[in-house]
Amino acid sequence: DIQMPEMDGFTATCKIREIEKKENLPRTPIVGMTAHAFMDDKQKCMDAGMDIYLPKPIVEADFKKAILKFLYPR
Repeated sequence: DIQMPEMDGFTATCKIREIEKKENLPRTPIVGMTAHAFMDDKQKCMDAGMDIYLPKPIVEADFKKAILKFLYPR
């Protein structure tokens, strides 16, 4: 969720991406989710390094599709 109490999802994503780069780790798939589905939220998520953005309420089919994208990349 991009609005977490201790650290927002944007900051968490940036920190994860920094660690991956520093430690030469493979990219961790990150799905940004929020109840505040504004038009610029998706771009903010992508700019922060997230891979996919899903607005809440989460549609089960969309969530499954997002997960399958990482399990079975084309």
